[in-house]
Amino acid sequence: MMMGTRAEQEMMEASLVAEDPSEYGPESSLDGASSSSRSRRQQLQHYAELLDQARSQASDLWKELSRTTQVSSWWSWVPRLWPRRDGMADPMHPMSPSATIRVPKIALASTSALLLFTLFYQALFHQRPGPYASRIHYAANDKCHVCSPTDDLCQKWGSRVLTRARGYQGSGEQMAPFLEKVLRGQGVRIGIIGGSISACIDAEPGKCYHEVLGKQLQKDWGVDVEIVNGGVSAVGSDFFASCWHMSFSLPIDLFILELAVNDEARGKENNDFDVLVRTLLSHKWKPSLLVLNMYSPLHAYTNGAPSIENVAEYYDLPVISHRNVVVQQRHLNPQIEKVRPWFSLGGDFDHPSWPGGHHPGPLGHELTSDLIVSYLREQACLPPVFVPGTSNLTLPASVPGQISPWSIYQGADDRPIEPTTQLTCYSAAPGPTHFPIAENHGFELSHWKSKEYLVGYNAGDWIVFNIKVTQGVASIMYWRSYAVKFGRARFWLDGEKDRAGIIWGDWGLPINSPVRHDVRTERNGNRQMFVEIDEETGTGSHEFRISAVIG
Repeated sequence: MMMGTRAEQEMMEASLVAEDPSEYGPESSLDGASSSSRSRRQQLQHYAELLDQARSQASDLWKELSRTTQVSSWWSWVPRLWPRRDGMADPMHPMSPSATIRVPKIALASTSALLLFTLFYQALFHQRPGPYASRIHYAANDKCHVCSPTDDLCQKWGSRVLTRARGYQGSGEQMAPFLEKVLRGQGVRIGIIGGSISACIDAEPGKCYHEVLGKQLQKDWGVDVEIVNGGVSAVGSDFFASCWHMSFSLPIDLFILELAVNDEARGKENNDFDVLVRTLLSHKWKPSLLVLNMYSPLHAYTNGAPSIENVAEYYDLPVISHRNVVVQQRHLNPQIEKVRPWFSLGGDFDHPSWPGGHHPGPLGHELTSDLIVSYLREQACLPPVFVPGTSNLTLPASVPGQISPWSIYQGADDRPIEPTTQLTCYSAAPGPTHFPIAENHGFELSHWKSKEYLVGYNAGDWIVFNIKVTQGVASIMYWRSYAVKFGRARFWLDGEKDRAGIIWGDWGLPINSPVRHDVRTERNGNRQMFVEIDEETGTGSHEFRISAVIG
């Protein structure tokens, strides 16, 4: 068990790419600067170009104004705005008929000066025009940057690690309700939705990322932070889209969604994650959502993260990516001994390129917690600022908290999607939602690394579940694998055996995971679900695993 100085020593041995602390300061060079400082310079350079253009336009205007008024300077022109001392009308007086043509030019000159001042102000304070301006940095507080000389996490990991982990930051509006509650000094409740990583499989007691996170946030903010862990091994968005509520009975202020590893098989579209997000955002609790994309050496870099990030961007959800950091550091540090501490050694999986287990070790969980803390610190430090005026966009600005009536996978002219209702989910895990078995012939409870399921081994084994169908659909979650030789089964509802579907346990994807199969029915109410292992098999084996049923 890594504790005390040994943990610090191993952290030193397995440290990520070191950085020169001088890069945090204003003297850092562009080449060595952090992503945040480079971004700031690029923004200032952009404003400088705008200022140059404005100055050029103002100069041309001033030349034209000088030519028409036949003056060479402001000081020779201003006295002409007042009447002459002899009481006679001055032809240059603003109210004189001969001066009326010059009044608009005076306004133009004033407008140019105002424009220059506005651009200069924006360049200093990073503001953009519009009713919902971006968050601003307070110069008196250097902790409002991703990295600063006084930030302990920057000294620990370096700015490149922390900025690379910001997969998508968005507008920050999603986090506003959660952070406003924290800043008022009220306690908060954080809910965890995820797979075996969030379920703390292979993690040392008290070292799981959300356990470390809760303690650190409580220390930072001085408020009570309660973590409600709804992590379930070996399930992804297809399970939680219907079953997330089974783990949460009290209002949640912030949900952390860790589903990239188990959503490996979703491909380009991830409708289940879209349904989950829409369901949470429309819930009466009005929680904030934060997406956490983890990485497992059991899968390639292209796990479910890309499809999840597409959905997150559509709904303006922040994304923190452990995956972006760990994989790149693995490529930069190919020495096996430097990677080993980042993944658990207690697992039974050992890959030549990724020694250790399938799940994060103490350092992996610590890194994950720190990445989230760094983001939340910055967001808490940067309150939203309202800037009066109209947006310079041609499209109307969105209202914070507003959810689009269309799914990410719908066209703009499609019919708005119907709200998702909660279903009842049953699994092999002990508790009030344990499998409602009516009859069983050959299936037995089993598990692997806390992944619990019912398994049958022989053709003809069958089982019946009592379920309640409420939305015209019943679902079964069963295991598929290309490495483990699974058979196939038939699945139907009572009185509808002629409509039985065939569900296959094998496939060509290099993934071993439960998947969901739905069957439609016109009859709601109390029903029975039948599952029978088929005689035919393409693998030479009949083993079949069931992880959940949903009604």
